[in-house]
Amino acid sequence: MVETSSRSLHLFISHEEKEKKIAISLKRLIKHIFRDKIDVFVSSDDESIPSGKQWFDVLTTALRQADYVVILCSGTAVKRPWINFELGGACLLKKDIIPLCIHNMQFSQLPPPYSNFQGFVASDYIRLSKLFRDMADRISCPLPPFDMTSTEYHRVIHNLSSEEGFVSLAMEGSGTYIPGNKLNFSGTATDGSEIVKLKIYNAADPYSLLEELKVAIQNDQTYVQEIDSSRYPPGQYYVLAETQKGIYTKVTFLLRSMKPEPTPLYKKFLR
Repeated sequence: MVETSSRSLHLFISHEEKEKKIAISLKRLIKHIFRDKIDVFVSSDDESIPSGKQWFDVLTTALRQADYVVILCSGTAVKRPWINFELGGACLLKKDIIPLCIHNMQFSQLPPPYSNFQGFVASDYIRLSKLFRDMADRISCPLPPFDMTSTEYHRVIHNLSSEEGFVSLAMEGSGTYIPGNKLNFSGTATDGSEIVKLKIYNAADPYSLLEELKVAIQNDQTYVQEIDSSRYPPGQYYVLAETQKGIYTKVTFLLRSMKPEPTPLYKKFLR
């Protein structure tokens, strides 16, 4: 297992009240990927501001502690006094500021000072994944494999119906392991299923099922499962998570042999 740093990051999400669903879905996505390695503050989330607390003090403390400030930018949000207040505070505190464009807002349409900071469109998963990689590097934490299209964030950003539910799947670690490592899987299933099936395939023979595990879905709609990889030889694999209603997603991982590469004969004679 890759060693990780005990350091954690703090992220502050600034948003209009009506964009609460986007802000919370982004928070859940980050917590799902990084677990307790990144603390995410969302003012409209009761977890961020507990009952009885003075919200202004909690908010300003969270802004001071933040390593990143993500601002959900729509045509109306950039005109809101409170969003501008949070942006100004982040500027004075010299935070890393990331405008995240939503609701058809393009980065080229952002007014200053928002346009002074490098941002991107919320549905640009390549840049969002790069941001996650930067965060992971900053805390020396491997970025686990994950499928953006199976997440609540994807559904909220694209305004997709949630009636049928969805299932997500992530792995702890970098996606590359050695035989004998424990493989830790976790995810969320929201279609009402009681179990999720984890099906493991060898990528070289994708029609041959190696193993199937039935994992109970908890009351909070999450599931976790640990698998011993020692029974699999080195190679590329993929894991399919499928609910009882047939909704599925998958991630891939690599088992790499720890045997040293053979030394070419000519190198043995070099002095």
